[in-house]
Amino acid sequence: MEIKNAVTVHRVWGDLSDGDLLMACQYESNALAFCKAQIDSEPEGCSLIYVNHYDGKLMIFKKVKP
Repeated sequence: MEIKNAVTVHRVWGDLSDGDLLMACQYESNALAFCKAQIDSEPEGCSLIYVNHYDGKLMIFKKVKP
């Protein structure tokens, strides 16, 4: 799948060998809100990454160990 005009959110694991596309949306603010709300309920050892395909920017959300 080729995505050109969207912001995508991916779940990746510690070794970056595998990842899942969780969502694609039009606005960066939607992806940011999703990552902030979702990161605490993610499994241990994974991160959420959002990629803005409009300008190439990305942000990584890592789960904080308790």
